[in-house]
Amino acid sequence: QLKYKMTDETHKGSLMQPFLLLAKSSHGAALSRLIQQVTELPGIYKFGELLQMPNVVELSNNELFKKDWKLLNLFAFGTFMSYSANKECFPELNSNQITKLKLLSLATLASKSKYVSYDEIKTEISLTNTRYLEDLIIEAIYANIIQGKLNQQDQRLEVDFVIGRDIQPEKVDYIVTILDNWCKGCSNAIVSLEKLTEHANNMKDTKLQQRKVTEKEIDEVKNFLKTQDHLVDANLQSQKDKARGLRNLVKPTSRTK
Repeated sequence: QLKYKMTDETHKGSLMQPFLLLAKSSHGAALSRLIQQVTELPGIYKFGELLQMPNVVELSNNELFKKDWKLLNLFAFGTFMSYSANKECFPELNSNQITKLKLLSLATLASKSKYVSYDEIKTEISLTNTRYLEDLIIEAIYANIIQGKLNQQDQRLEVDFVIGRDIQPEKVDYIVTILDNWCKGCSNAIVSLEKLTEHANNMKDTKLQQRKVTEKEIDEVKNFLKTQDHLVDANLQSQKDKARGLRNLVKPTSRTK
């Protein structure tokens, strides 16, 4: 299953490659059309590499195409809720882009918790219809954006796997700090385990020594008891021999008529 996920991620990355090549020589309106395509096309869910290209960054300072740059940022880092609250900042989205943004928003929710309630999802992507919500989750599962199952009884999504989204540059230091703390925690855990192992080995050696001492004492007691048994047997035999000797010395008295 892990191999399948890795293969799928590689396939999704390959879908972006032609657009990355085109973006190197594209500017203005051509780059705007390219951004529209990558934000609409199914299977492309990572946009960070495209965002870092110098000619794409230039769009942020171009009033004519600034909304396209914001659109690309929206699909890289944002959610449907952030789009709904600032629609005037972006170009008008078509139905495919809206669906894709909702799928990415679902991925963001799924990355925060193993159990995501239907109510949370409805709030995030502005839904009221449960049937449409479940259809969207099923679409996300078939697209390998998430893996999990629908729990209709508890009205929640149970997440087993979710794709990672692009990381905002300002959050990199925070993530590095978290990973650094995690590494330190792992190191401390290893030290604790080594100490526990050493203590366990020492206890084992102590127990073995105590066992040897106990076994030696038991052997000594056994040997002592065996010696006592021999002495008792020898004493009894000596008493029997003395008694037999006394009987032989005493002659029976004859009776006269």
